[in-house]
Amino acid sequence: MHSLRVQIFSFIAAILLILLLLLNTYPMTSSRDMVFEEKHSAMSSQATVIASSLSGLDRLTKESVAEVLRILDIGGYARTVVTDADGLVLYDDGGTVDEDTDIEELLLALTGKCVFRSLFTGEAFASSYAMPVYGQGAAMGALYIYEYDAERAEIIVSIQSRIRTISLAICSGALLVTGLFTTLLLRRMRELVRSIKIVASGDYSHRLVTRGRDEITDLGEEFNLLTERLDTTEKQRRRFVSDASHELKTPLASIRLLSDSIVQNENIDPETVREFVTDIGNEAERLQRTTEKLLDLFFPPQCAFCRRTGVHGVCADCERTLPYAKVQLCEGAGFGRCASPLLYEDAVRESLLRFKFHGAQSAAEGYGELLACCAAEELGGQFDTVTWVPVSKKREHERGYDQAYLLAKETARHWGIEPVRLLRKTRNNAAQSGLSSAAERRGNVLGVYTAENIDKIRGAKILLIDDILTTGATLGECVRVLREAGAADVVCATLARAVTEKEKDGARRGTPV
Repeated sequence: MHSLRVQIFSFIAAILLILLLLLNTYPMTSSRDMVFEEKHSAMSSQATVIASSLSGLDRLTKESVAEVLRILDIGGYARTVVTDADGLVLYDDGGTVDEDTDIEELLLALTGKCVFRSLFTGEAFASSYAMPVYGQGAAMGALYIYEYDAERAEIIVSIQSRIRTISLAICSGALLVTGLFTTLLLRRMRELVRSIKIVASGDYSHRLVTRGRDEITDLGEEFNLLTERLDTTEKQRRRFVSDASHELKTPLASIRLLSDSIVQNENIDPETVREFVTDIGNEAERLQRTTEKLLDLFFPPQCAFCRRTGVHGVCADCERTLPYAKVQLCEGAGFGRCASPLLYEDAVRESLLRFKFHGAQSAAEGYGELLACCAAEELGGQFDTVTWVPVSKKREHERGYDQAYLLAKETARHWGIEPVRLLRKTRNNAAQSGLSSAAERRGNVLGVYTAENIDKIRGAKILLIDDILTTGATLGECVRVLREAGAADVVCATLARAVTEKEKDGARRGTPV
């Protein structure tokens, strides 16, 4: 992993490299193109003047061409060549006459084309221009002029050298400034890291000295606020733990004293025993309250659905936005009546998946409240026994808990009772969620559950708890087993149920179901 210093340097160096390339390429290219345009304009004008003068001759001869060029006194060109219509050289101040030309530009000019070429060699601009010479409505010959400009090339090379020197100086200065800036930046960040390590070691009183008015200063100030809150929280925790320790010791001592008094006094009267037992119950309740406060301190309560901390059960926002079932009581041929407050979608689905497979056991408190209210409203709330659809021993071992039991426990708590195990799963069948048809689901759970605690089943009105109602195959099998064991009545309650096809169709049409 590269350090921040290396990353910053690499980034700045890449930018400087790009700028350096642009500074050393664009001015050179632009200057060269400007010279090319200037050469083309000047040489085409000069060639036009010469060709116009030659076109006034009756015919092109060596003497007449030389005389015209002498009169025009065209200077500044390294070479001037004039040929007749057959390509025979009539005038060449840089070569010989009376020979056929081999200059490519002249050959193209004899076909009626004007040809300009210019090349920058680094030492000079080598430019040429060729054009036909017309007279009396026909081509009489061709003109070729050539220029070798070293002065202009020297200027451009000099400019390029100066730009390169300036660019290197700018890059060196920029890298130096970047180094200084990075050093100062990393020094401040190292101070922040050092402070974090000090606080992480347990010294919540440590504060970072901040300076400046930039983002790192803001970060340092937020760090100080955080450590201040941590320091306050730690002091409150220690004070609470100290108080809680005292609060725990006091009821425990009272319970022990009262219980010893009952055990050691053989002649104690029943009224006194009843009084002592009542006192023991009060002290036990006090102990329970203190224990719950300690648990809330170390394990803050969360909303069962959005996991907002500091909330027991379900927060106000989730209460308003959860997908409640418009019809919370449904009936099936196999399971009879089943109350479900929610639809298995959106936040409910996500929350139940966390609850079943990712250890979110604390959500059961919020679930139980919803289930108890729904069961009381839709099913009457009068039950002899509350039980649940158990998972297999293998599933319970893998997860560490039985989610349906937790639901049943929290639901029954609202009626001041404990759930009773009336069913046992004898084998670990395939997951119902992997089966598509209702027939497959029914076949998958057939004979999977057996009844136990038969004496508590016979003649009892039973509330059967599960997490989700999909097709009702699992609930139907459990209800069948309980009824065959002698249950007077079995009703069901699940936290959520799957959306029916009728509800889906109503949602698509935008009509209430």
